[in-house]
Amino acid sequence: MTPRQSTCDDANTGGDKDFIDAIRRSLDGLETLALEQNEFKWAEFFARRMRQQPVCLLGISSLFLVAADVTAFAAAASGGEHQMRVRRALLFAQGLALQHVEQGPSASQGARALDLLRTRWPLWQLLRSVRKEMASGSRFALPAPRRAALPETALELPEEDIYLTVIVQCRNDDYGGNMLLRLNRMLATTATMLHSAQVPAEIIVVEWNPPLHEPHMREAITREPGGESVPIRVIHVPTSIHMSMPHHKAHPIFEHTAENIAFRRARGQFILKTNIDNILSPFTVMFIARRELQPDVVYRAAYMEYDVTCPETEGMTANELLDWLFSREDLVNNMNLELADLREKYPDDAMVCMESGQDVAQGEFEHRPFYWPGSGDFVLTSRRWVLAVHGYPEVAQNWQTDDLIHCRLRAAGVRQVVLQPPCVTVHQNHRRINRVRASTRWVITDHNFKEVCANPFRPMQTEIGLDDKWGFADYAFDEFVL
Repeated sequence: MTPRQSTCDDANTGGDKDFIDAIRRSLDGLETLALEQNEFKWAEFFARRMRQQPVCLLGISSLFLVAADVTAFAAAASGGEHQMRVRRALLFAQGLALQHVEQGPSASQGARALDLLRTRWPLWQLLRSVRKEMASGSRFALPAPRRAALPETALELPEEDIYLTVIVQCRNDDYGGNMLLRLNRMLATTATMLHSAQVPAEIIVVEWNPPLHEPHMREAITREPGGESVPIRVIHVPTSIHMSMPHHKAHPIFEHTAENIAFRRARGQFILKTNIDNILSPFTVMFIARRELQPDVVYRAAYMEYDVTCPETEGMTANELLDWLFSREDLVNNMNLELADLREKYPDDAMVCMESGQDVAQGEFEHRPFYWPGSGDFVLTSRRWVLAVHGYPEVAQNWQTDDLIHCRLRAAGVRQVVLQPPCVTVHQNHRRINRVRASTRWVITDHNFKEVCANPFRPMQTEIGLDDKWGFADYAFDEFVL
């Protein structure tokens, strides 16, 4: 039931009402509130106040409570800075509510006090949710025991006709702007090159926790002529799965659990884990097409960045975009600079990209420095080793988790080889957003990363999938082949 009109509601705009509804749907478990919406609302309230427009202080207090609700799980599990953030948010919300009551004439303060109960802003629901998140987080204060044995050898798998499975994950929330354009360009260029090179391949797109009012990925993906031999499998992970996971309010998508779902369902002899922002160079696909990939190696392509979303590229086909991108003088110059640097750091890998029959160097690979740039943008290795190490740890965090598959593979004895330019992967630049979501890095941090990487199979806070059911292996997800 909608609360009666309050004096505070007179200051609400249509956008405020939409945001209130989004908060309520999140609290009711219908969808995930994208945290950048919370940040945008912060900026909007601030701008309205600067312009001396009416603002609802109870609305601003709700923003503090949303932030507290997001952080509460981590606060209960780890304490410290997160506990302080929750307390501070609650104090700010309390102060704003008090200010709302006291800022009007004394005769109206009784009515303003009633606003705390009858406002459309879901103050009480948020407070209850903060309390619930604090209580549930305490269950993950200590990591659960691991029930799966650590890998000594790669798993033996039946032979498959598919040589390569390319894996990405996403949701249709326009993260970073022009998300669908970047996704469709990645899919079109990848499928076109694999088809032309006659590589038996498939692409898996894991659609995680789809937004309530946006088209599903199977409807948003467009196929371009020229990649017909490469099917695109869209695996649909419903909101109910997302909301069953620890700390689900902090992230609308758990990227690496989504990728584990794809790992468990891939059919290729080798797996290339990449992201929807990446465009492979033709030389990278030519390297794969030689079919000389070694099963006990994880290949990393040199990571580059470029602004591909510009008026000049509008309407280009996949081949036109590839020709345009890899003829950019500044990109080519950067690739040459990167080549000189990588040849010095990884001399044994210098010719792997361009020369057929290169035998990957043996020896003390454990002490070679990791190649970290774009650690989640190009991970190419055998499916049997990905399954043996159980993919990524399924923790309630996205940042820095993409590094850990490299730690796991090295600990299991898999060598890292750095493909050097012109074998590159190019990240399509986009805007970086959402400081609130970025602040949820608390399981794996800069402080503990070295220790975590040295012990990559040790269970961590919030980690699920600690048995053979990792990657939701026994769940029958809806799948659509495009």
